Amino acid sequence: MGKRKLFIQTTLEAANFFSHEMSFNIPSRPSTSLVFFPDNPTTNRSFDFSPWYGVGIDEITGEWQRQIERFLAGMDNQVSTTTVVNYCCIAGRNFLDFMALSSQSSQKEITLLDIDRNTINGFLHFLYQRNISTLSQRAIYSACRSVLKAIGLRGKIKITLRGKPDLLTFPINPFPGSNRRARGESPLPQHQRLAFSIALREATKPLMSLQIAPGPDLLSYVLLSIALHTGRNTTPLLELSCNCLIPHPRQGLMFLQLNKRRGHFEDKVVIRENTISDEETWPAINFSMAQLIQKVIELTAPLREKATSHLKTLLWLYRVPAGPTTGQLTTLTSSVILHHTNKLIKEARLVDDNGNQLRLNISRLRKTFINRIYEVLDGDLISTAAAAGNSPQVTEKNYLRSTEQSRLNWKKMGIVLTSELLNTNPDNLEQTPTGHCRNRKSGEYAPTTPGAQCFSFLNCLRCRHYVVTTDDLYRVFSFYWRVLYEHNRVSRRCWKRFYAFIPRLIERNVVTPGLQNHIFRQADIDLARESARHSPHPFWAYSTPITWLEKQ
Repeated sequence: MGKRKLFIQTTLEAANFFSHEMSFNIPSRPSTSLVFFPDNPTTNRSFDFSPWYGVGIDEITGEWQRQIERFLAGMDNQVSTTTVVNYCCIAGRNFLDFMALSSQSSQKEITLLDIDRNTINGFLHFLYQRNISTLSQRAIYSACRSVLKAIGLRGKIKITLRGKPDLLTFPINPFPGSNRRARGESPLPQHQRLAFSIALREATKPLMSLQIAPGPDLLSYVLLSIALHTGRNTTPLLELSCNCLIPHPRQGLMFLQLNKRRGHFEDKVVIRENTISDEETWPAINFSMAQLIQKVIELTAPLREKATSHLKTLLWLYRVPAGPTTGQLTTLTSSVILHHTNKLIKEARLVDDNGNQLRLNISRLRKTFINRIYEVLDGDLISTAAAAGNSPQVTEKNYLRSTEQSRLNWKKMGIVLTSELLNTNPDNLEQTPTGHCRNRKSGEYAPTTPGAQCFSFLNCLRCRHYVVTTDDLYRVFSFYWRVLYEHNRVSRRCWKRFYAFIPRLIERNVVTPGLQNHIFRQADIDLARESARHSPHPFWAYSTPITWLEKQ
């Protein structure tokens, strides 16, 4: 006989069920208020949220800190470290200040459930009262919206992203017209560009004779030289690796490889391997870009052996010369470059057209490079966009500016056209019943038949070839009174279609401009008006039928 199976009996009361929607008690305040950032082009390596704890917004501050930690861990959106730094230092600082102020004014604890459209509107008004530019307000609001949206998508905040505009959590366009103000710096004029090139050449000379690792000043000047010659953005230049030089198929040339994180591709720029002596070119220094980069790679090689893993591949390595971190290995940042750029400008005494200290950054060098290429290529937009690494639409909209020569050409054209319009040759005018015409055969309302004369006198006031002199005022007002005479003789529809605009155009386009520009005298206008009323020109006499003009 086989072994009998034994089954364990249980009851429904003994079973335990767990819901996936079960809420867990997550503390509103994390164990630490510090968030540490990985190495990035900025100077920020941590952010402390402790000033916003204990001021009535602990739940909001804690959730903001957790969302920042999720961004750094790559759990929600794939954002760069620099963007996360802005979420803390720019967006978080302003938004949490506003929420703390709201909690203080309402004298109660504010939670995540209190964040709605009214909160966003109040935050926008808070930014407006801080007396900062509209572009800065837009940048702060955009960063705050990104963080709040990520928190809302996790179900921590009730947000509405679709529907009627008034019911949305975030306004559709809180800063209308701000794009027209975001023009940035203008390209350097030729004389300022030349002066900066000379100053940069003198500042970079000591590098080639140097035997030890360069400091941040020389590295900044080399980076500025590369930016001046290649026109690349700040972040790709800061993230140049020690393997950025790649051989080119053509002898004497090399590729400079840059990483464009936003576009997720490698950008290769052709540079010269050796020095050239052609005075037609635009060299900022006596050495080629490849020679400078190779020299930097050679001098920073000993530092690279002692650097940490995330710094080993970077090009711009140096030891901190002063401060609490003296001797520590680091790399160039945008703030360090800006500091040494201003230092170079101050030492070289570079000024703008108004005599003020020259304002310069890598973005302005990029615009200078693109506009210079556009000028050299004689207005070839496609080739200019290829050299800039952008699409033609982006290059034309965001980078190109009118050159000095083009502004002079357009100004000259405007003067010539104005002179032609004001100084019309009387010999070329033909007399008409309403005044004079400059082109009766090929005018705006002239017939299409070759050689046919224009008889569309009812449209003279709308024609660009119509001319009125002081002697023509009698004809004009005869025409004026004859049209008014027809008001009671034609139907309302006919009057509105053929005649109503004529008296209005005479007063607006002939009489008023003539008086304002001192072409006519008031006495001449009054005399011509009364003479035409009592004794009109024979062509516009009241006994003459006017119906045939409607068909012209």
